[in-house]
Amino acid sequence: MILLFQYGVSKQGIARLMDMLMAQGNASTESKFLSLAYIELFYFSMYLFITLQTIVLAMLFRGVKWGVFTYEDNLLLKLLFWPVLLSIWLGFTLIRFY
Repeated sequence: MILLFQYGVSKQGIARLMDMLMAQGNASTESKFLSLAYIELFYFSMYLFITLQTIVLAMLFRGVKWGVFTYEDNLLLKLLFWPVLLSIWLGFTLIRFY
């Protein structure tokens, strides 16, 4: 958690993310289905991915000189975004239905 604050991620941003997650969870418990719906797993993965991308962007703006950031203007993280996200979604689907 200290690492997040060191690179400029604010407490307010983390609080808003937690509010979104709690609101999503409360919406599902108020419905007649007590377990998480399949489609809600996609929202949680997107919240996680958006948070990770925000942390990476904050670290990049703070001047962190890691090889992942400096190679071709952050090309590696840009190219891996959709394949990793879709792999996570495929994993959710396979776990849920098979």
